[in-house]
Amino acid sequence: METSEVCGAASRRGMRLRPPKFFFLGVLLLSLSSLSACAGLPDAGSSNTQKHTNAGLSPYQETVAQSDNAPSKSVNGEEDLPLDILDNPLKAEPSASHAQFDHDLTEYWLKYSGCMEDRGWPEQEVEDPHTSLVAIRLDGWFGRVEAFTADTRACFEQLGPAPQGPEPSVNSADELYDSYVAFHQCFTAKGYSLSDPPSRTVFRDDVLAERIPWIPYAEAMEIPDIRINGMRALYDMCPW
Repeated sequence: METSEVCGAASRRGMRLRPPKFFFLGVLLLSLSSLSACAGLPDAGSSNTQKHTNAGLSPYQETVAQSDNAPSKSVNGEEDLPLDILDNPLKAEPSASHAQFDHDLTEYWLKYSGCMEDRGWPEQEVEDPHTSLVAIRLDGWFGRVEAFTADTRACFEQLGPAPQGPEPSVNSADELYDSYVAFHQCFTAKGYSLSDPPSRTVFRDDVLAERIPWIPYAEAMEIPDIRINGMRALYDMCPW
């Protein structure tokens, strides 16, 4: 079965979504896999590997979930999954760390995939498990949107609250800062140029004040050859 990764709506054969990741100010982008990919939707059945994201946003900007009553988007007139299908209304307590959140979210989506298989759906593939890029590929829903959505909601009730990112704190800010500095050092060592990191104090202050902090991989994605290869290739080069 052919699948596609798309921006804002599903293709005829598959749908890959970044699960909502709750950070200090709201939901992480449904995908940070490619900041430049969302110029438009692929044709139905396309094998394009575009990924769901909003260019120019950061992990700390809030995205608004679509209402449960809002109509599905469509590709070439075909009905698609609701864009908020992965938004479990049940929320767990904030994770102790970003690393713990990535682990818990991976386990949560693995259980979701198992639950859907128990209900007769194909495996919902968990991609990049136990990393900050963990995502889930939804499959098997085309032509059965209503049933797939209903079973997803039922699985959420079975699984319980969805994992949440850590609350803003000195410790969680330092965890991010250390990972971002390590990325910056790795990336610039390969010959690329990025702006200098702020001090740890400035980064902490931005996080605790709920301002958008320094995010070096977002700056890296503005470099043309990096943008062409995409966020996943960047992460493989210098994980954060």
